[in-house]
Amino acid sequence: EPRHLLTTRRGRRWQSGEHLKQPVRGRGRPGMPLAAVGDRAEDLVAKEFLRDANLTDTSLVDDLNKQYASAGIAPITRGAFFGGESTSLGRGSTVRIVGLQAKPALNGVTGRVMAFNEEKGRFAVRLIDGESILVRAANLESVPTPTEPVSTPTAEDVRDGTMCATRLADCAAGAERVTELGRLDNEAAYAVALRHGLHRGLTSALEDEAREVAARWESGTCVSYLHFISTSLFRGQRDRTDGGFGAVDGLRLSAYLRAEPRGWTALLAAAAAVAQMVATAKLPPPSQLAAHRAGRDCWVFFTLALVHRPVACALLGLDDRGAPEAPNDLDTTLGLALKRGVLTEAQADAKTDELARGETTEAQLCAALAPLVAAAAKARAKDAAKASAATVKGAMAALDAAGEARDPGSVVEANVFQSSAMLAYWCRELGTGVDLEAELALDNVKRAMYRTMAKPLGEATIRKGGFLNQQEYLEVLQPRMGGGGAKGGKKGGRKEKGGRR
Repeated sequence: EPRHLLTTRRGRRWQSGEHLKQPVRGRGRPGMPLAAVGDRAEDLVAKEFLRDANLTDTSLVDDLNKQYASAGIAPITRGAFFGGESTSLGRGSTVRIVGLQAKPALNGVTGRVMAFNEEKGRFAVRLIDGESILVRAANLESVPTPTEPVSTPTAEDVRDGTMCATRLADCAAGAERVTELGRLDNEAAYAVALRHGLHRGLTSALEDEAREVAARWESGTCVSYLHFISTSLFRGQRDRTDGGFGAVDGLRLSAYLRAEPRGWTALLAAAAAVAQMVATAKLPPPSQLAAHRAGRDCWVFFTLALVHRPVACALLGLDDRGAPEAPNDLDTTLGLALKRGVLTEAQADAKTDELARGETTEAQLCAALAPLVAAAAKARAKDAAKASAATVKGAMAALDAAGEARDPGSVVEANVFQSSAMLAYWCRELGTGVDLEAELALDNVKRAMYRTMAKPLGEATIRKGGFLNQQEYLEVLQPRMGGGGAKGGKKGGRKEKGGRR
């Protein structure tokens, strides 16, 4: 029997959850490495290299970690990405920068509180890369003390961070733009990369992915930028030594989305392009299998990312409470007004000139601009939701037209559906005023599948905050599928679409 997910006896295996136990195995080459959900792209490359070296044990945890260590990309132990015990903002406490408007690239960077500057009303914070800055308390988030102290970056960290950021922004670098991103597992190297334009480089690479991914694969360069970015740079659980992960680093991702106005659009467009490449690109069988694996992992990334409320708020341009970002001073208010198109540069200059001439006060300017900024934020959230629905709808259409050979068991399509259901949940929860399900304009069959499978699985994943195990998966689906039998989810011979990974 072919060992692709759900390629045979689909209804029974879907109903039993048997497909959750089986990784996708490549049929193109004997002994092709197994791809578990959550494998990093560079780990799959390493496994393929090791296979060619006649090392058939693809786990090779110790050997891989030794290679990572020698290359400076060994996983590091990290605390929880969210939650944990709160700490005060006393001297020596560990903090994370959040919500900066003037220097958004610093959002998500950690550091230590060194002192409080009473004259400025700000905390002096030494960042992980050694720089000291003054930050308001409102822009600092206490984090649990890490198991390893924040340290000044080494020469190797500076080299890795600079190199990764520079390559990512180099359109002529080809696949080398992304293949070394695993080096940024190290937080010190990551902080260095942020200072060298990492976020701008990410947006550039993702926009190129949306335009070029199918042509790149058809020309024989089987590398997805998004696959590397999602399974390396935004990979959670860096403390795991098996090369996989079951979480997305929501702090890194939300900081990127807040720093880059085009970030979410670029990310989703790249994922849609990968899905369309899976569905339509003219590829030989081994490359088609690799494309399918990349498409699956890229969309699994979205189902992991959208469990995080801060990520959902960031992509919609809202603060972490789900409200329009509330400016607390004139600089922030003017920054948001410029960012959201409320003011032009010339108008902002005119406002500051009025202030300098004494014709108005900071409080009056803030009071006048704040409601305009809030209204613009709500409009932006609505526009972002509608644009997201249009992008996802295109990916759905391409995959629906694809045959079983291109998307075995509708695995990629299922994760697109679940991602859209999770995004629809946040659109409702955060009050965007957009019914994303209606925007998708699903036909009757697809709407039934969406409501019966994708929606309950997506919302259960959000409630749990991560992957559902097999028992949880069945508890969500079986009541909706009438318990046992092979009929669940099948209608008119069409492919099932739910939350299969």
